[in-house]
Amino acid sequence: VISWTKQIRVALKLDLERALKAKSEIGPIAELKVWEDRQAMLNSILSQLDSRLASQILKELANLGNVYAKSFTLVVEDIKQALSETEDNIMYLRPLEPYLVKLANISSTDKAITIVAPIVHLLDLIWRHSRYYHEP
Repeated sequence: VISWTKQIRVALKLDLERALKAKSEIGPIAELKVWEDRQAMLNSILSQLDSRLASQILKELANLGNVYAKSFTLVVEDIKQALSETEDNIMYLRPLEPYLVKLANISSTDKAITIVAPIVHLLDLIWRHSRYYHEP
């Protein structure tokens, strides 16, 4: 349980800048990919913790009054919070993706101008409504 907790805590620490540098591409599309990868990882961790074996171990620890049972319960809550943040970020970034792909593939400045307005509008909406992207 101690090892599980430590491994999960390490997985929960997202250094967005470092994760973006690890990608072959940089930019907003790469950032969306980082969040999607994080979502997959967190969902995988939660499904493993929801397994019958993990549930039995945690239930037995709780029945024995083991101090790590409470700590592990808090880690599970941290995973759920991180997943909520990740899903929120994906929900707000995903609408930008088609515009950013178009922008990346445009060779004419005239065509780029037509795409910038919807991108700015979406960024404004993200800034005003997102729980996590509204801070500098």
